[in-house]
Amino acid sequence: MTSAQQQMIFNPFFKVSKDGNTPGMGLGLSIVVKAVELMGGNISVESLIGEGSTFTIIIPNIMPIHNGKETGNLSLPPTNSPQPIASGER
Repeated sequence: MTSAQQQMIFNPFFKVSKDGNTPGMGLGLSIVVKAVELMGGNISVESLIGEGSTFTIIIPNIMPIHNGKETGNLSLPPTNSPQPIASGER
């Protein structure tokens, strides 16, 4: 990827290949970026033309603390919002 492409790769609907033969809508990396940012992390790319690209995702390791001690329990508090229906259930 060129440096110009690397700057655009995380934008929605951007595709490096414009040949029309590559499947996809160009949304995958923009979705990943949003998910990583919501977790307080970041994503970067390094690329050499003709050799490939390396994507690095860093997500902070944050453990919940209760009374000054890490609990190791990552469960979320209950919410009043409806839960998604599992596939096949109605």
